[in-house]
Amino acid sequence: MNEENNLINDPLDTFVNRTSNLISQRSEMGFSSKTWKRKGFKILLIILRFINLITRSNFASSFKLMKHHTFRIINDAASSYSYYKYNGFFKYDKPSDFMKKLYFKFKFFYDIRQNLIKKKQNQFLVKPDDTGIIIWNIYLLIIVSINVIYISLRLSFGEIVERQTLLEIILFEQIPGYSYLLEIPLKFNTCIYSRGNLIANRKRIALNYINDCKQLNQLKLEFLLDFLIVVPFFIGYQINFRWLDLAIIMKALQLSRLTNSLFNRLELNPRQTAFFDLTKLILFIILAAHFIACAWHAIGQYGYWGDTSVTWLKDNNIEGQNWADRYVVSFYWSIVTMTTIGYGDITPVNTTERLFVIFVTFVSTFFLSYSVNSIGSILTDLSKQQAYFKTNMNSLRKFLKSQNISHDLEIKFRRYFEYLWSKPPQEEFQFHHLIPEDLQREMIIDVNMNVAKKLKFFNQFSKQLLHKLCMNLKDRQLQSEEYLLKKKDVPDIFYILVHGELKSSVELSKKKLKEIEKFNKVRLIGGLEFFTNQQYRYDIKATKSTKLLMITRDHLIEIFQEFPRDYVKSQIILLNRKYYCNFRNK
Repeated sequence: MNEENNLINDPLDTFVNRTSNLISQRSEMGFSSKTWKRKGFKILLIILRFINLITRSNFASSFKLMKHHTFRIINDAASSYSYYKYNGFFKYDKPSDFMKKLYFKFKFFYDIRQNLIKKKQNQFLVKPDDTGIIIWNIYLLIIVSINVIYISLRLSFGEIVERQTLLEIILFEQIPGYSYLLEIPLKFNTCIYSRGNLIANRKRIALNYINDCKQLNQLKLEFLLDFLIVVPFFIGYQINFRWLDLAIIMKALQLSRLTNSLFNRLELNPRQTAFFDLTKLILFIILAAHFIACAWHAIGQYGYWGDTSVTWLKDNNIEGQNWADRYVVSFYWSIVTMTTIGYGDITPVNTTERLFVIFVTFVSTFFLSYSVNSIGSILTDLSKQQAYFKTNMNSLRKFLKSQNISHDLEIKFRRYFEYLWSKPPQEEFQFHHLIPEDLQREMIIDVNMNVAKKLKFFNQFSKQLLHKLCMNLKDRQLQSEEYLLKKKDVPDIFYILVHGELKSSVELSKKKLKEIEKFNKVRLIGGLEFFTNQQYRYDIKATKSTKLLMITRDHLIEIFQEFPRDYVKSQIILLNRKYYCNFRNK
């Protein structure tokens, strides 16, 4: 205590000295402190005793003694103190009979109200992958593209406004404006994905839309952007102040998001993806050139600080021409400048125009580099498939020569792999191991269920049985000329054709085969023999790459026996069709 008083009263002690003294005092705490040195063994015994009491204590008896303040300290969001209290879990905190009845009555009405609220909340929500949302995004992509082009033309060329017809006002102003307005409530009612999971909570959807700061790859404050676009548009339309329409140009920022959203919902092969990217890049170049052309023309009309005596329009004698001719000249200058060709036939003649040309040239340098690099990447992707095919065929040719096989067998190998490798490489399997088990199980059930629903035989049974059956179906892949069944085989496996083609045939003689039927749609294969437990009377083989689903007889019977009603129904169906199967004997 005296040391502390001396420390405080010492006028020579600075703030730095006091801080260093406190740090040195705190460094003595811990296992090296005097308390641990003197009573360390006793502290360890107390800790061990505490651990022993926790592990040996009866949770049920201690839980009954819990009080409200203890429950509040634990702060378990998944538990309710009222639930345990009114259901008699606590020994001392027991409500009266009147309070119990009152609680359960109010709880009943409260649960009904909450269920109704949940149903209403999720009643009008749509999924982002629904067909209607995809169609809406395509419509919005077209509307936004046309609208931003029209608005920029109207702001640059004043005579377009003077010659506007009623149809043009409806098509280019009213329909886009109301579409943008409708987009806001639609976004509030569209589910979102968070870390791969579908979110159908309206509060989270609203927060994500109003303040989406976590997803840096998308536009931040998207709601604010939509609001700043729609409100000035309608205000400018009412007061006839067209420069407020400049806010619509901001809608062009959403074109990239709309195209990416559309691309993510399309199933494109590598060639189609490259074509899609190339088309997107070309349209982006055209749109950028259009905006620069409109700005270049507007500057030509504005002149140098409002002085229109010397402008590039007057210098080239095109000021009095039709607006379409002036736009073509402006667009021509924009393309020539963006590609850094610069013929020099149209040049800036005042300071404002020169400053604009400096800016456009500077931006175009980066834009040209990006475009050339993107086109190179797209063309590389287009040639990947062809290079993949050539490399594999050369490797196969070397392998076959090293094996010294016959010429006919070599041709068969080459023709088969030409067919196999002519298709795009199946790259989707490389991330199969990344899919969680729950999603894998859900995917298997969904895919197999779509196949089972196409068969009349399975449509007569419960969804629970079909769910269990689809979970246990196994895949089998056949290549061309590979046999599935042969004559006199025992039918112990139940087959379903998914896609491909099978051919059944009968051997009339040693050198003569008669084709019976071809199967190329979803159907049961060898169902009659399977249900009657008779040997196959024909051969079945694949004529091209074919996928089937299969399940053994014993496994199928086990699944049916888990559902007594479906099991009895299956017996009746088979007996009515004069099929006899050994389900009852198993």
